[in-house]
Amino acid sequence: MSKDTAEKRLTEYPDVAADVIDGVIFEGRPVVKAEDLILVSGTEYTRDEEGKLLAKYRDVIFEDKVSGSRYAFWGIENQTGTDNTLPLSIVGYDYSVYKKQVDEYIAINKRNGKSAYAKRIHADQKLVPTVTIILYYGAKWEGPYCLSDMLELKDREQLKPYLLDYRLNIVELGKDKDFYKRFHSDFRLVAQYISIRDDKKALGKFMKDTNIVVKNTESFLDIMSEIGTDIQYKMIKERVLEREKKEAVTMCLIAEELVGKGREEGADLMLISLVCRKLKKGKDKVMIAEELEADIDEIERICNVAADFAPAYDCRKIYDAIHV
Repeated sequence: MSKDTAEKRLTEYPDVAADVIDGVIFEGRPVVKAEDLILVSGTEYTRDEEGKLLAKYRDVIFEDKVSGSRYAFWGIENQTGTDNTLPLSIVGYDYSVYKKQVDEYIAINKRNGKSAYAKRIHADQKLVPTVTIILYYGAKWEGPYCLSDMLELKDREQLKPYLLDYRLNIVELGKDKDFYKRFHSDFRLVAQYISIRDDKKALGKFMKDTNIVVKNTESFLDIMSEIGTDIQYKMIKERVLEREKKEAVTMCLIAEELVGKGREEGADLMLISLVCRKLKKGKDKVMIAEELEADIDEIERICNVAADFAPAYDCRKIYDAIHV
């Protein structure tokens, strides 16, 4: 399963989607109701230069119906890496939702014998807003924040007043350490983990003291496995799902399963996971030891063994190789 697929699966749950929308748009206030959200097809169709039909897939799109009437369309896009063309993609996604609404009006008018002809639709036929939220799971977004960031404007200043910009609603989950507090679903745990995943002490406290009950357990474990380098979340999935039949799943329960043979093994695996994450960012052993406030000899030992497992960095295999 890819990272984008794991993240998409979690945000497809109406309770998680409503929570994400409330957290980002309404600053954590409970405005959007899960029962009002209808998951609709995220497939958009375009034609190439030869007229061949092409399909484009957006992550998640919900129709929000309040008291039976459309209130808005909510798009949720999940990004794990930088995409320097993202503003163009979002323009296309949002346009397609508006275009579908126009087509619906045209069809209704034709069916009722009240076609608007050259006007396409009547003046009183308004479109409902479309808002797309981009959730960024990486360390720092280095791509464009709006369409104008993609444009070469040097020596073209006179054009700026005539340009229509398109700003991204991008949420850098690791940027604000307290942003996770806006959420109340399983996504709160994901956002909190991202904000502290490079802080060994905070991560240990998070695993030990967090008692929020996980609702969408399988998808939650999938995304936790994909946003880090630690594949243990996949390894413990079956055991956690089995335990869920008898008791509520919390981070404390998940931590128990992650520890496995004992707390020492769990701590070692967590350190290996943090080291591998920093190796992927191109950091050397000295820098890693300083940032993690760890013994340089221990970090060097992990780095030397991890080199044999690059670039995937399978934490379990690295641990087993160290303890042979």
